Amino acid sequence: DPTNTHAESDDAMHAFVARCVDDHLDRVDRALDDIAAGRGGGINKAASVGGTPRAVASVATAATASAPTTTHSSERFASLAKPQDFFSPKPDNAPGPFFPPPPTRLSQKQKDAFRSVPGSSPIADVLDALVYPTHATAVAPESDLAYDKSAETDKDASRVVFVDTEAGLIDVATDLKSDAVTAFAVDLEHHSYRSFKGFTCLVQISTPMRDYVIDVLNPAVRADFKNRLGALFEDPGKVKILHGADYDVKWLQRDFGVYVVNMFDTGQAARVLQFPKKSLAYLLKHFVGVDAEKQYQLADWRTRPLSNAMLDYAAGDTKHLLYVYDVLKRRLRDASEEGTDLVTETFKRSAQICKYVYESPSYDKNNSWRDEYFSKVPANERDLTPKQLAAFAAAHAWRDATARDADESPGYVTSRALLLRIARALPETERALLAITRGEAPALVQRASSFLDVVLRAAASGAPPLAEVGDQSGKKRGPEHAGANAQEEAAAGEGTGGARDTVSRDGNASSVPSDTLSLKRKHPSAPPADFAAPARASAMAAMMGDAFPSE
Repeated sequence: DPTNTHAESDDAMHAFVARCVDDHLDRVDRALDDIAAGRGGGINKAASVGGTPRAVASVATAATASAPTTTHSSERFASLAKPQDFFSPKPDNAPGPFFPPPPTRLSQKQKDAFRSVPGSSPIADVLDALVYPTHATAVAPESDLAYDKSAETDKDASRVVFVDTEAGLIDVATDLKSDAVTAFAVDLEHHSYRSFKGFTCLVQISTPMRDYVIDVLNPAVRADFKNRLGALFEDPGKVKILHGADYDVKWLQRDFGVYVVNMFDTGQAARVLQFPKKSLAYLLKHFVGVDAEKQYQLADWRTRPLSNAMLDYAAGDTKHLLYVYDVLKRRLRDASEEGTDLVTETFKRSAQICKYVYESPSYDKNNSWRDEYFSKVPANERDLTPKQLAAFAAAHAWRDATARDADESPGYVTSRALLLRIARALPETERALLAITRGEAPALVQRASSFLDVVLRAAASGAPPLAEVGDQSGKKRGPEHAGANAQEEAAAGEGTGGARDTVSRDGNASSVPSDTLSLKRKHPSAPPADFAAPARASAMAAMMGDAFPSE
């Protein structure tokens, strides 16, 4: 009977079934991985992209031997270690500003005088004064840009080098320092579902002769990454080629304290040239004749050992970027009109991206839940009463605090759809709560008692936290937010003695008192987070205490 299922749509039901199947497959994978780890002797067999098996040192075996191989699957066993548990320093998710670390290419005197300013790039002045080397703006003749597709028929296994040791990282640095390497391509593979801030799993670097796949889940490699490669990423004499680098430059800052100087973003080149599509897949197909493997775009890059296909995918993006870079510069120069140079324009646009500064998610107990409910929930599903809205707001804040403390993504702790179901049902017992979750949200189930306490106390208050009156701009909300205004006014009005108890789906109110407080939505800024923020436990306790004080 569809009316009795926890799913609210066919898509939700499909996602639920997929999660259940993934969960069972994960159990099998974990069992097989544990057996293999027990007899592996510290060596895993990983195939190179060329198909020739080779031995590579095992990477953080304790952390990754039991890691799942599927994406966004529910893990039931809380005792399983996660790769980030072995990082040094470990992730700190406590609220607070992120202070950008000092760049690598500073003298000791400059490092001693360095003062970090949240939200301000410490390399902005370097980027503004950057004079690009001749080879960066030079363009190859059209006759030299014909792509030899026959070279793709026999893949050269020696091109691909899997790096998971400090010695291997030194070899990468030595190669990149060579005068023969004037440009190198870079890409990152990232994981965010089982982590609050997310973390980089692989860094791929390609030169004309080598494709390096660097395993930065290895704690030693991760810790030594900036020391070995930071100065090379900041070297203005070498071009760094990336595609759609908006997030990559921030992840390099967050995870390694590394900045990028002299970058050519092929995504920006596609925009300058006004291509019909700007994706890397389009550029690879258009210029190289290669079809990108879409199935690995959302792969779980924590998986170890990497499969042959995953190594192929990881190395393939950067390998082809070197050729795409040369072709795009030719196209940009040809499209330049008198008095303009689109090659230089692309470099300047890329430099602006290099100024981006990492910012971690912030949370505003009065407004973050509003952004979620009134912006992301479809209008025909915004039917919560003030009491239910209070429960939703409390559950939303609890989710953020729990995600920070457990180092999980808010989506893993509980989905928005599940928060809405709980808010509508207002379960009063753990058994009733488990009947609603039905296998979802293991992190919530493990903390069912504390979650229920927070939600029921909030529901008893009868209304969610009030938003701050007015905003800095002084602008009123437009007609598109009329329903949201009516719902917020109703929620506020109950506390002032006159608003209705029920809010309709369309948000239209009847008999809302004229003196009901009109609430304007405030979009909170997102200050970055600091690695050296206050202690996590005390910060989480303060957040929860402020949001839901004891009666």
